[in-house]
Amino acid sequence: MVVADRRPSMALYPAPWLSKPATLRALWRLVSSAALAELGLVGYLGADTWFSPSSGPGLDQVGGHLADAPFDAPEDSLDEAFAQLLRMRRSLPAGTFVFVCSDFLAAPEPVWWARALAHRWDVVPVIVRDPVWEQSFPPVDGLVVPFADPQTGRTRAIRLRRGEAESRRREHEARLARLVGDFRALGLEPIVVGSDDEPGVLQALTVWGETRLAVRRGEW
Repeated sequence: MVVADRRPSMALYPAPWLSKPATLRALWRLVSSAALAELGLVGYLGADTWFSPSSGPGLDQVGGHLADAPFDAPEDSLDEAFAQLLRMRRSLPAGTFVFVCSDFLAAPEPVWWARALAHRWDVVPVIVRDPVWEQSFPPVDGLVVPFADPQTGRTRAIRLRRGEAESRRREHEARLARLVGDFRALGLEPIVVGSDDEPGVLQALTVWGETRLAVRRGEW
């Protein structure tokens, strides 16, 4: 099961930076093809769009939705996504992988993760953040930089004062570390994705899978 965050911040960024929509599309292709290759089922939830888990040709419509649907979901859309998953829980048996793909700049309430785990789903947060502007921050003091409002996606030009870039770098790196730590405290192992092409997304998935195996074997 793939859950896609469709808030405005997930429409960022312009080339040459990370394209979060492209990351979502690559992740869907990789997860769905892997599930179908194992004769499994795969479903999709994005804003108000629900594709029940299946192996049928109807899944082709998901690619079209990912390419064309707007990124205009409200700030609490992930909370509503979890609520919808729980309403559809009969379609998601115990052991179902649920990949929740978001930048988590507006994270759902922690109780939703606990409720999902109570249904014995294998919930995987997929953190999609630009490696330059969101996971860290470049040394651009004195330059005019376009900044995007995460709630609207609109950009405006800002000149950074001396020392501000370094402050933002520390803040962004600490913010990501806290998010990863919070997930691990809940017993979740997140995937951090900073690429929008299939090889890069596949590498992130592979590292995550190898880490899971190492943890279960007691090697980590």
